[in-house]
Amino acid sequence: MTQQFLRFFRVLAVASFAVLSAALITACTTATYGQSFLRDEQISDQYRFKIYVGGFSGPDTADERARSEIKDFMAKERYVGYQIVDRRHNFIPSYYEYMVRFTRGARN
Repeated sequence: MTQQFLRFFRVLAVASFAVLSAALITACTTATYGQSFLRDEQISDQYRFKIYVGGFSGPDTADERARSEIKDFMAKERYVGYQIVDRRHNFIPSYYEYMVRFTRGARN
């Protein structure tokens, strides 16, 4: 009886460790899945995009990734500033959708 208990306990410990490890690995993941910024047809220089989150990632993790994506987009499109005008969360699939208005520098 003791041998069976020890065997069960070892299996339970290994399974628990595997589940915990997987949760920690995916806890702070974010992705765009190759989706780029989509232009708002109604308002010039306004775009929307999604940051998909996994595990225990929350709005702070998504915001950090969004700022990084925004800065890359600004450099590519030659914008000088931005304002996040809206952010909404979707549960399944889990993502944050951002609506961002960009500004260009003064024209000469």
